[in-house]
Amino acid sequence: MYQSATLIGSILFFIFLTILIYGIVKRQRKLFLFGLCLYNTTPIIRESLAYALDDNLVHLVIVLTYLVLIILCLPVSTAYGADNLAAVALSKKIGVAIITTNLFTGYLILNGDLDIEPIFGYFHLVIVIVILYVIILTSLKKKLVWN
Repeated sequence: MYQSATLIGSILFFIFLTILIYGIVKRQRKLFLFGLCLYNTTPIIRESLAYALDDNLVHLVIVLTYLVLIILCLPVSTAYGADNLAAVALSKKIGVAIITTNLFTGYLILNGDLDIEPIFGYFHLVIVIVILYVIILTSLKKKLVWN
């Protein structure tokens, strides 16, 4: 792709990753979900541009998948905590969906199936590691409090 798109995408990734990690450190669920929601917009933009360049339908499938992830990650103001077992189980399943999607997209990019800079594949793997950390953190600490 273009060098300017790679630079802008990298800057946006680091900004959104900073928001996401700050939300984890401060235990603020809305900030964490906001950073994750913003991150999920970048593959949509990138894949839309890639589809415009090569008309590969895989790009549209990835766009639709990340639209679903945005809907799942929207920071809504519902009040639930670690005492609500259904919400905790659902959030772990959403986390697994995010991990699976990012692993698959990262694999496609790093394998060379998509004509996208390899650095974006590594960005997807970083998100997988962050989400795995959050799932492990919430599993180990049963009474983890998120504001």
